[in-house]
Amino acid sequence: MIMLFSVSFAIIAYTLVIYPGLMVTIGLLWPRTLSRGTDLPTVTILVAACNEEHHIGEMIAQLERLDYPSGLVECVVATDEGSIDRTHELVDDAESKGILRVIRPDPGQFGKNVSMDAAMAATSGEIVVFCDASARWRADAIRKLATAFEVERIGCISAYKSYWHDDGFGAHSYREYWNFEGLIDRGSSVLGYVPNASGGLHAVRRELYRPIPNHMIRDLVDPAQSLGQGRIAVLDTEVPYLDAPWVGVDEVYSARVRITQRALSSTPYILRQLWKSGRPWTILQFVSHKLLRWILWLPLLLFFLSSIPLAITGFLPALVAVAGFIAWFGLAFVQASFPQIGRKIAADHALFLLLSFIAMFEGTRRSLLGRTRSTWRSS
Repeated sequence: MIMLFSVSFAIIAYTLVIYPGLMVTIGLLWPRTLSRGTDLPTVTILVAACNEEHHIGEMIAQLERLDYPSGLVECVVATDEGSIDRTHELVDDAESKGILRVIRPDPGQFGKNVSMDAAMAATSGEIVVFCDASARWRADAIRKLATAFEVERIGCISAYKSYWHDDGFGAHSYREYWNFEGLIDRGSSVLGYVPNASGGLHAVRRELYRPIPNHMIRDLVDPAQSLGQGRIAVLDTEVPYLDAPWVGVDEVYSARVRITQRALSSTPYILRQLWKSGRPWTILQFVSHKLLRWILWLPLLLFFLSSIPLAITGFLPALVAVAGFIAWFGLAFVQASFPQIGRKIAADHALFLLLSFIAMFEGTRRSLLGRTRSTWRSS
């Protein structure tokens, strides 16, 4: 029992403390600064939008204010027939004004990746900037991303993500989580591989783009595809942007289930791409930064179950562990039952973590059962 307790604790400590601490240290001591050229490449800005009526209007206004020569940039919105709110109405109106183009896959085809494939086939920019309808960036963001590709070995660049939404359960926790993720990604960038490109705003060389099934996550695949074709994937800390988090217990839970399920479905393909890169340490990066987190519910559960009988025998580390679990569950209960009080004592973070681990368990279960889950439409 002590062996199970020790091994599970070691996995948890490595995943949540040791590896992140190593990446943060590398990023602070040897930060990667991207050089930027003066020549401007042609750019395609591809906005993925389905049921985004609350955000697409501001995105359209943002595209109108682009700080990039109009002859070198094309703006397109990728959507499909599954969008049932006013998104299509708003983007069709913007298309009639010449602000952007709307591209849909063939009738009967659904899904974010299918829609993005259709948009890629209909555009020609050397650099493709992928963004969500909810992303908000500075006027010079596209110019900075595009000119950083003057360095030939760069294949994928991720912008620096944060959140602008302040209300509701989950927003505060997501903001803190991604602030920490940004520090880890700084170190990953030094090593030439950021495992997760920010879905809200990232850019790739068109020549490196390869279609993938709907159940895979483009944000995870784009960096791996770049590595698999001999380039690197980095973080651009000079291009920050804001996005809207999932808010509310139901939305946070369902999002975590979907992400875990799709991420695990993407993992075999990603590992093959990283193996092709000839950079074996990138596999360790992916496993340490991503895969272990998605399945961390298992060592966490084993740690909890092994700590109880050991605590009964008076084993001090187990007593401390049980006390920690009681405090965690207690804070989560306070947040769920008395949210106003819970927020004042940071109990929202406790509930967010507990909900995330339960959701990751469910996502893992569905993945092991062979189920697939795509953005915009389930299968």
